[in-house]
Amino acid sequence: QDPVFRSIMYGLPQGHLSFLMRASIDVLPSAVNLHRWGKVLSPKCALCGKPETTLHYLNNCSVAANKPQLR
Repeated sequence: QDPVFRSIMYGLPQGHLSFLMRASIDVLPSAVNLHRWGKVLSPKCALCGKPETTLHYLNNCSVAANKPQLR
């Protein structure tokens, strides 16, 4: 294996590698996954009404992107 990749991978703060791996295989608790697993009634985003996939809530919800941040 590439030693540079290993040093980056194992140098991540605790929990980050797990999050990245779970995101890459789409097993984070998005509304779509929670709906599939029988945990919530709706797979839709509470902000915009589109299906809340992992990609949607990490990168693509236009309503969340345009909301002012709480300070």
